[in-house]
Amino acid sequence: MVEIRAPRPDGPGVGMHGKIRAGSTPGPMSQQPESPAPPPWVGWIQMGLSTMLAVLFLVVLTRSLEQGRALRQLQMRLETLESSRNLEKAADQNSQLRVLTQRLQALETQVGERIERSESERLRLQQLLSDLRSRMTPARALSEEDADSSPAPRPRPVAGSIAPMPQPSPTAASSLGP
Repeated sequence: MVEIRAPRPDGPGVGMHGKIRAGSTPGPMSQQPESPAPPPWVGWIQMGLSTMLAVLFLVVLTRSLEQGRALRQLQMRLETLESSRNLEKAADQNSQLRVLTQRLQALETQVGERIERSESERLRLQQLLSDLRSRMTPARALSEEDADSSPAPRPRPVAGSIAPMPQPSPTAASSLGP
């Protein structure tokens, strides 16, 4: 077997393995050969990948815009539902307030009627009491005449003093009723 070795560049600044040393200038033989041109299908692949990436970007952008619109629509629907719930609550509160107002008005009417009945009863009882007092005065005068004829004199009230209230007779008390 025969070994074929490439000629070794021994120019100034070239090391043992053919690398250029730092600070040295390459010579005419130390230039690296140009890389071969890529095959023509590589350009088509690059263009296809770039196109696919642009299309993917447009799809993502379109989807995000659609989702944004859908989110806005959902937010508007949610706000509409919340406002309709608030309206329903307000309507319920208004109806409860109306019912409460009607109850209070009915109670006020009942209390007014009771007050009027109590007032008329008070006036009736006051009239009955004044009638009883007026009946008692002539009876008292008769009893005083009987008392004058009796041996034990009754003390008479001094002029200007308040006389004690007469006690009704048992027959007059029973006519008053409960």
